[in-house]
Order: sequence, then C-alpha cells, then structure tokens
Amino acid sequence: KTRDEPRVYAGLAEVYFNNKRYNDATSQFKRSIALKPSSSEYRYKLAKVYHAQGKIKDAEKSYRSAIAENSGNAEAYFLFGVFMEEQGKTDEAIGSYRKAIELKSDFYQARQSLGQALSKEGKLDEAIKEYKLALRHDKSNPSIHLILGKLLLETGQDKTAVSHLHKVSDLLPKDFQARIRVADLFLEKGMLEQSLEFYSVAASLKPESAEVQVRLGRIFSDKKDLDSALVAYKNAARLDPKDAESQYQLGKLLASTKQYKKAQLALEKALSL
Repeated sequence: KTRDEPRVYAGLAEVYFNNKRYNDATSQFKRSIALKPSSSEYRYKLAKVYHAQGKIKDAEKSYRSAIAENSGNAEAYFLFGVFMEEQGKTDEAIGSYRKAIELKSDFYQARQSLGQALSKEGKLDEAIKEYKLALRHDKSNPSIHLILGKLLLETGQDKTAVSHLHKVSDLLPKDFQARIRVADLFLEKGMLEQSLEFYSVAASLKPESAEVQVRLGRIFSDKKDLDSALVAYKNAARLDPKDAESQYQLGKLLASTKQYKKAQLALEKALSL
C-alpha cells in the first residue's frame, strides 16, 4: 500500500526540503525511517534537514545513526565528513572522507574534500596525492587542476604546476575569472612571464577591467619595461579614475620618464583620493 511505502514519504520530504519547509521535511523523513529503520539514506537526509535548521546536535546524531545503520554507505561517510569539517573538527572529517574512499575508490568528490582538509592541516604532500587521484576519475575538472597547481607551486614543483594551470585555461578558454586566478598564482610566485601571458589573455577577454591593467602595470614595472607599464597604468587610471593606487603608480612612472607636469597632476589626484 502507498501509505506503507517509505519512498513516498521520503520523496515528499525531499520536496518539502527543497522548498525550505524543514519541519514538514523532518516529519516525512521520520515516517520513512519508522517504516524502514535499516535505511541509512533516510537518516543522513534527515541530518541534512537538521543541519539546514541549525540543529547541529540533532544533525550529528542523525549522521552517526546513518553510519551505524549501514557502515558500507560511502555517501553517508562523505556527508558526515563535510558536516564535521564545517564544525571545525577536521581530524574527524579526514577520517570520514578516508572511509568513504575506502568503500568507493572512484569517489572523486570525497578525494577532493579530503585533499582540501589535508591542505588546511598543512599536509600538502598528502593533499597533492589525493587531488592527483581525484583527477584520475575526473580529468576535465578545472577546479581540481587549479587547486593542484596551487599546491604544487607552494611545494616548489613549479614545472608540474604549470602544466596543471595551463590545463585550466585549456578547459575554460573564455573564462575571465579562471585566467585571473591562474595569473594571480603565477604573480604571487614571482613567475612574471607566465603571469603576463595569462593577464594578457584576460585583458583581451575583458578590456574594460582596470584590475587587469593594474596587474599588467605591476608586471611590466618589475620587468623594467617602463613604456609598457606606463601604458597599462594609464589604462587603469582611465578605466577607474577613483583608484588612488593607479594614480600614484602612474605619477611615479611619469616622474621617472621626466614627464613632471603630468606626474604632478597624477600624484595630486592620488593624494586627493
């Protein structure tokens, strides 16, 4: 009979949950669990409802009961790991992610989360290993390539890092923000040529970005290419006239090229801002 079918109540609970009717969702998931106590799925979904309501203790209790009911449910371990990490209990989250992966080796989301948790703990080599394993199951995920490239740069593995960061641009050729994030990583590392390459493409994708022009100005200044730096800072000042830093850098460059009157105007504007 339909009234005795836990899936019906669980389906209704999902609808209520998606509509943020949390009390109704809780009630329906509890009915599902009463009809099928062995279901860990209904228990961890109930935990998600409690979590959304801010009922942290109830959520943790429900996650733990889901795992206790079925210790072979990789999804339950993964979601519990996410929950525990949000509570600042990173060690327990790491253990839960590892258990999820042990049960389901191709669970790339769990590997990605494990890599993130390990990097938070400063265990960068272990994090890199997990991200590399995650890529085996999701080779076209630009976010994994980006994070892996960042970690490799931090551990001095520049050559390998560059290949992953270039992969990001291959996967997202028209994505302005992706270009900026990669360019920023290279700039922070002092890899000016690689950074210049990515900022130049970003500038072509979004010519009206003052932020990109500022970065280009900084790179050209560091490379002692003052003419190109001057052009970039002029563009930045034109695109965002209220940015004091751009006016200041423009004034400095104008002074260094003996354009004193223009330099004075730019520096006075910087001071006024």
